[in-house]
Amino acid sequence: MPRGVVITLEGMVGVQFAAQPLHNSIEWLEDNEIDIVVFKVNSGGGYLLEIPKMHEVIHDEFKPRFRTVAWIESAISAAAMSSHILEEIYFMRDGNYGACTGWSGALVAVEGLELEKVLYMMERVSAQGKRAPEIMRSMQIEDPLSYNRNQDGEITWYNTDEGEYMVNPAGRILTFDSAQAAECKFSKGTTNDLNTLTTMLGYNEIEWVGKEVSGEIFPISQPEADMRAWREGVTKAEERMGSYFQKYGTAVQNAQGSQDLKQRGSFVGLARRHLAVIRSVAKNYPTLAYVNGLSDDWFREQERMLRDLLRP
Repeated sequence: MPRGVVITLEGMVGVQFAAQPLHNSIEWLEDNEIDIVVFKVNSGGGYLLEIPKMHEVIHDEFKPRFRTVAWIESAISAAAMSSHILEEIYFMRDGNYGACTGWSGALVAVEGLELEKVLYMMERVSAQGKRAPEIMRSMQIEDPLSYNRNQDGEITWYNTDEGEYMVNPAGRILTFDSAQAAECKFSKGTTNDLNTLTTMLGYNEIEWVGKEVSGEIFPISQPEADMRAWREGVTKAEERMGSYFQKYGTAVQNAQGSQDLKQRGSFVGLARRHLAVIRSVAKNYPTLAYVNGLSDDWFREQERMLRDLLRP
């Protein structure tokens, strides 16, 4: 009997929804002889910079080792773009997928050369996921999307209105619901039930590994527990970053204002302890480091400044 696990991908892509905890789960999955990994996706998007990392871990690490599929509750923007590299996508009944417009900074739309780079990346990912590139293009920019279906049920896609079946008119960004996705064979099925998903995957039975927990629709495996712990940890770190910076800045200011060398040394020591906390967050959660400007150069500059403060 095949063995499977469900792992949730939720929250902001690049923060709670991230490649690192997936990479960390590989050893456990192999040690426990897992055959099937289902990513249950529920995310409104996030950082573009995490998408290539998600593609790499899914395409290079998961797909060669496990039958890897997506089960879509909601996959918007970066969440859909991260999932698009999977050949097998199933929807929940109220599932949606698309609206893959790119944003940077304070909600500034990606355009020009940067947009072309993202379009090219997703064209390549569409090929890796064995999907027509026209679909993702209509999710990224306001191109129309239509298709023809031949007598054998094979579908040909167009980024024009020439197809018999119009999916998305010009001037709109495409988002599939579960019915649309099933009708045009983008998804392989729709269900909210794990037993039905098992059947859709082609099995009479799968041993879904993990602990049965009241209120959950699938057993909670160790990788799923670790993923939930990751989300909790990074969320707390994100919420506390302002406090960490404030404490560090206050200690530095006190050191800079102190004329007594011994007292100044105490403040520098306190500043270094707060800096170590910030460094730990940056190491554990790289995207938080990126969005807060916590580069290696920044840390080196802080250490140089603190050393200078200890000089008589």
